[in-house]
Amino acid sequence: MKLDINKISIILVNKSMTFEDFKKKANISIKTLSNIRNGKDMSLETAIKVTKALEVKAEDILLEE
Repeated sequence: MKLDINKISIILVNKSMTFEDFKKKANISIKTLSNIRNGKDMSLETAIKVTKALEVKAEDILLEE
């Protein structure tokens, strides 16, 4: 599954979070953050970490293909 970086960026701005804050809160590596930013496929585990960190539902950040 792919995550929509544009939607994530908007959520981060609305929450006054930086990507570094997001990385720490989601407990993801810099490589995983880079993969998200570059539109690479994510595991379900990573998607769950991201949704919990951003306090959103999966459908709020999934990339519509």
